[in-house]
Amino acid sequence: MKKFLKHPIRYARVALEEIYYDYDPQPWQPGAVNVAVLYVPKRIGDAMAVFPVIRALQGGTRHLIVVTSRHNDGVFSPLVAEGDITTIMIRDERNVSNHKAVAREISDLYGTIDLCVEGTTRNDTRTRAFVGTLKARSNLHISKSRMRCFSSICRQAQKLHREFAPYPTCWALLMRDAGIANVPGNYEIPIEASVDADVCQALGDIGPYIALNMDGSKAARSLTLDQAQEICGYIEETYGLPIVAVCSPAGEKKANALADRVNKARRLDVPMSIHHSAAIVKHSALVVTPDTSVLHMASAFDRPVLALFAKRQDRWRPLSPQRETLISGDHLKDLDMQAVREALARLANLSTPSSAFPKAALDH
Repeated sequence: MKKFLKHPIRYARVALEEIYYDYDPQPWQPGAVNVAVLYVPKRIGDAMAVFPVIRALQGGTRHLIVVTSRHNDGVFSPLVAEGDITTIMIRDERNVSNHKAVAREISDLYGTIDLCVEGTTRNDTRTRAFVGTLKARSNLHISKSRMRCFSSICRQAQKLHREFAPYPTCWALLMRDAGIANVPGNYEIPIEASVDADVCQALGDIGPYIALNMDGSKAARSLTLDQAQEICGYIEETYGLPIVAVCSPAGEKKANALADRVNKARRLDVPMSIHHSAAIVKHSALVVTPDTSVLHMASAFDRPVLALFAKRQDRWRPLSPQRETLISGDHLKDLDMQAVREALARLANLSTPSSAFPKAALDH
C-alpha cells in the first residue's frame, strides 16, 4: 500500500497493462510441450543464467526458440550451429512494438506455442506485451507478475528468487517443479571447438596463468589501470604466474597499456569475442574480475575466482567452488587493495572457499 500511495500512476498503469495483456492459459501438461519459447532479450549474464531452462527443454521432439537481444544473441550461436535451438533477435529491445512484432512472427511461423518461459525476470511493459501477444498455451516465470496466464507451479521458484538465490538455481528449481526435467543450476556458455583451439594455440607454452578482467559495464564497476597494475603485483607475489587480460573491444586499449606496464601481463592475439574470452577463462588457473559476465564464465567452468563488486550482487554471486568476493561500496575506486592482496592469498592457500554462499539450493 505504501508503494501504491507513493507511485499511484505507475501502479495503475501496471494494473491496466496486466488486465489488457492477460488471458486464460490451458492446464499445464509438461508432456505436451513440443514447441517452446524462451524469452530472454537482455544481457550476456542473463543468457548464461537461463541454461537450466535450455538443458531441460532440449532434445527429443521438442523445438526450442530463444528470443534474444543484440547483447546476448552470440551466447547461443554454438547451439544454433549445432541445430539444437533457433534464435530470433529483438534488435531494439527498448521498443515495445518490436517485442510484439517478434511474438506475432513466432506465432505466424509455428502456430500456437505450447510453452513460453519468460526468462528476463522483469515485470515490465515489454514482457507483458510479448507474453500477451504470443498467447502460449502455458507460461512459466520467476518474476513478480500477477498475470493469471502464468502457472501457479512457479511459486516456489519465485519465492527462491525473492530470497536472492542465484538465478540458475531458481531456473533449475522451476524446471523440476514444472515436471520438465531435473537439471543442474549452473551458468553455461558453450564454446565452439575452433574457438577453443584458437585460444589454446595463442596461449602456446605459457603454462598456468591468471585471467584478469578490468572493465565492468560502467566506470564505477571498473578497475583503473593503476589498480590493475597493483593487482598484477599481488598476483606475481602470491602466484608467480603470468597474467592474460580478458577484454572486450572497448577494453583493448587498457589491456594493451597494462601489458606495456607489467612484464608478465599480455593480451592474446585472438578475436575479442565473448567466446574467446570464455575460452581464456576456461583454461585459467584463477580469474580476477569486476564484470559479472566474466564472473559467470568462471562459474560455468568451475574456475577459482575473485569477484570485485562495487555493490552487493547476491543474485549474481560466483558459484565456483573456490571463490572470494570483495565489495568496495558505490565505486570500485574505493576498493581496499590490501583486502585484494589477502583474498588472493586465501585463494592460493585454501582448497575450499571461505565464502559461505551455497553452490545450489534446490532443496528449498
